[in-house]
Amino acid sequence: QSEGVVLQLLQLGLSERVIRAIIPVGGSRVARLRKVLEVGIESLLTRRAKLTPWHAFTEDDVARLKAHCTTWILEDGFPCAHRHPRQYFTEPKLTWKIVHTRYVDDIARINPDAHTLSYSRFTQYKRYYFPGVHLKRTAEDVCDCCV
Repeated sequence: QSEGVVLQLLQLGLSERVIRAIIPVGGSRVARLRKVLEVGIESLLTRRAKLTPWHAFTEDDVARLKAHCTTWILEDGFPCAHRHPRQYFTEPKLTWKIVHTRYVDDIARINPDAHTLSYSRFTQYKRYYFPGVHLKRTAEDVCDCCV
């Protein structure tokens, strides 16, 4: 961010001494930015694109996760203006481990080479894409009045 300020001061024609009095920058930075102005500002902005790691989850993998999550059999909770609408699984004694195992089995059955999420990533993605989905109702959710 300070490079932009130094570039603007150099474009105004201020000397290195004046710039260093305003902003505590080194002389090498001022000299480098002066060269950038001579060559062209595009040379400063040419940076390598951020590479995605090999293990990153692709858009197709996210689409597979969302498609699997649409197969869940859910019931709606009582609508309340003070919180997100909640949905609950209808199956009793269900855990997120069981839901994750079903997800892995479903994806492996459809495409054996597809990436699947680990349990911890699965719960993170579930919270991000489906924040209102819960395993079962709590005592607070049974009541139809807003607390």
